[in-house]
Amino acid sequence: MSLIPEKPLLFFPHVAVALGLHEAILLQTLKEIAAHQPGEPHDDFVWHEVAGSTLLELLPFWSEAELRTLVRKLRDQGVLLVGDAPLSATTPWRFAFNERPQPAARRP
Repeated sequence: MSLIPEKPLLFFPHVAVALGLHEAILLQTLKEIAAHQPGEPHDDFVWHEVAGSTLLELLPFWSEAELRTLVRKLRDQGVLLVGDAPLSATTPWRFAFNERPQPAARRP
């Protein structure tokens, strides 16, 4: 077995200073998830869906309750939008970043 068997978690230090270390790690993990799946545009935001169990596998050092707390903190800080269903290991979970999609750059 390799000493480093999985992909490392990366985050931006300035985001950790602004939002908190744990929040920065979760936010970057969600950005990675969003980068690898198509989002669904709705109400001017791009929504993504992830199985709660997948998120718990990617971040095994946090419990479901701890993840819900971090999600709530990111939502309260205005960074993350969340769907109606709470984060749960047994159901899909929807989220969007509180940023408007950038229009495609026009080429001359």
